[in-house]
Amino acid sequence: MLGRTLTHYEILEKLGEGGMGVVYKARDTRLNRLVALKLLPPDTIADDVRRARFVQEAQTASALHHPNIVTIYEIDRDASSDLIAMELVSGRTLDIVIGLRQPGLWCNRRNAAAPAPFSDRLRQATWACRRRALAAGRL
Repeated sequence: MLGRTLTHYEILEKLGEGGMGVVYKARDTRLNRLVALKLLPPDTIADDVRRARFVQEAQTASALHHPNIVTIYEIDRDASSDLIAMELVSGRTLDIVIGLRQPGLWCNRRNAAAPAPFSDRLRQATWACRRRALAAGRL
């Protein structure tokens, strides 16, 4: 994938991978800026449910305006994949920031100093985003 161009994005390096796709650092050749490019895996392009969730993710993130939420630039599609182009944020990964892991150290739930379980933190973050969206009249 590295060195390949999708629509007008030149793939530079792989940043990560998750349940909804793979994220790459890319260059927007039209605006000459670096972006994070999230691609829906090609084997799921025919899965309408996964594609709908992918688009919903982009729409949800683009509806929120907060310094800690990336800006969505666009969603697009080429012959092989759907993609979300978003702001590229440098720094530590989210799983390190919220304490799921630290470089060279995995959290242990039995350790009293370990952070709250991820599911609890995710539920709290989701609730906070929902409250903000309700307050802004978006839900």
